Amino acid sequence: MTTIAAALTAQAQIAYPREFKVFFSDKITTSHAATLRYEDDLLVLDEKTQISAVAAKLSGNVLDLRQLDPDKKYEYAAVSTVIYADTPGKFRLGMGADWWFDCYCNGKYMGGTPESGNFFWPPTVSNFVFELPLRAGRNELTIFTRSGKGGWSLAIGEPPKDADPSPAKDLPVKPEVVFKPYITNPTPTSVTISCIVRGRQPLELEYRKKGSKTWKKLQILRGGQLLDEGPVMRFDLEALQPDTVYEYRILKRIGQELRQARAGNTMTFRTFSEKAHDFSFWLMADTHCDNYNKLKLVKNLLDIRKDLQKADMFIHLGDFASNHDNIESSVFSSFLQAIPAHQAIVPLRGNHEFDGAQSGRYLKYLGSKANKSYQAFKLGSIFFIVLDTGHHLPKDSTNSFQRYTGLNELDTLLAEQTAWLENVVKSNDFRNAGCRLVFGHVAPHSQDDGFNHMIPRLRKMTGKLFRGDPAAYPVDLWFAGHTHKYQVSQADKMWQFPVMVLGGGAKKAVEGAAVLVKVKNNKIYLESIDSDGKTRDKFVLENKSLLKK
Repeated sequence: MTTIAAALTAQAQIAYPREFKVFFSDKITTSHAATLRYEDDLLVLDEKTQISAVAAKLSGNVLDLRQLDPDKKYEYAAVSTVIYADTPGKFRLGMGADWWFDCYCNGKYMGGTPESGNFFWPPTVSNFVFELPLRAGRNELTIFTRSGKGGWSLAIGEPPKDADPSPAKDLPVKPEVVFKPYITNPTPTSVTISCIVRGRQPLELEYRKKGSKTWKKLQILRGGQLLDEGPVMRFDLEALQPDTVYEYRILKRIGQELRQARAGNTMTFRTFSEKAHDFSFWLMADTHCDNYNKLKLVKNLLDIRKDLQKADMFIHLGDFASNHDNIESSVFSSFLQAIPAHQAIVPLRGNHEFDGAQSGRYLKYLGSKANKSYQAFKLGSIFFIVLDTGHHLPKDSTNSFQRYTGLNELDTLLAEQTAWLENVVKSNDFRNAGCRLVFGHVAPHSQDDGFNHMIPRLRKMTGKLFRGDPAAYPVDLWFAGHTHKYQVSQADKMWQFPVMVLGGGAKKAVEGAAVLVKVKNNKIYLESIDSDGKTRDKFVLENKSLLKK
């Protein structure tokens, strides 16, 4: 049993933070602040906004933010530092603010001032006392702060020994739209536009053909009231005209009675054509690395390769991250916020989308129009089949690195998806397509399956449809990931289509990290791109072969 003396000795061995990094911007949200790491020198807020850190040190036990922002340009800031501990335990830290702050330790909300700000002035380390639950090694401490009218400072350091800890409280939820609207489920006559919200934030959506003066309004109603709870607000736009540019804007209800509506920025998207036409899309897979480096990878690719920015659609082949304990952090704040707003996003579920405390929320954010993890659609003359290839382990696996596998009912998924796929390949859209592309986290040929589980199940689902010479329902090309190794394989004897596997993983230099696909004059051109933006290979798809250009 740990004695009080031993606990105080352990506390004394932990150094109080003295050096900080400060990010100033009025676009910063609690989500940005909570996920900051002290090693981050750059904070990406959206696809157009990134801010650099300002280094700062305590003077005594006060951090003067107004001195760092002498022009009084900003009202909000995020502050990060790090605390090292030899062993796990609780660490008492005192804080105060002029005027307002929230404190996070390792991404968990510890507490802060009430919405009305600090009751005490000047701020001291006795205002609020937190018992931080430190883990052994590195611990991230971040503070989200707002300035006062007279000054802007934080007091941070050792609290008086007789000061009582501040009572634990839940994070105050400020109604807000957390990320930009994002587009999924593209067809020539429909799209889905979704928003992620915090708190009770009712939204509506208005849209119109570009050039029209009249807006059409979509509402999400339940029981005669606007839905005012998230985390996802989803608007399905139907009966659109093909090959047409549309404008849309999000309306936020405001005011105490929520009678007023404030329109956000007007944004645009273009529907695809029902006829053969030129368009492009790009793909990535297996983006297993920390959030900062993941965003850096995507933004660097988009900065270097303007053709990726101009593409019409983005497809991720699964495994956005190693787990989804916080799906908004692992998918959106670390990745999808960087995708250009006009691009429709087509996500796949990889094996790691089944892992994590919030893995069950995946379909809320990224489900198909039918709220499934698989879908099929036709754009121009190209038919797309997007598959869910399941988890790589059976649910009775004792693999110690996986969690939540006991929740997976993969036999049900296999039976349901097989029946669906058998109907898809009999459709006129599939039969009449000029080219048929399949996307799965794994492929039925030319890939290893170390656990001998995922690929055999995929073959069971697709074998009687796509396998054979000739196949009952031939396809032209299969895209996959999973192995983290860039690979191009031609058709084999029984699976009469080539397979392109994208690179991935946490390496700094990734071969084939992205692939750009251009549909031009009804032909398919492919370019594999390394993580530094350089072209690795170019191909053209002809007669179910990938021919090097």
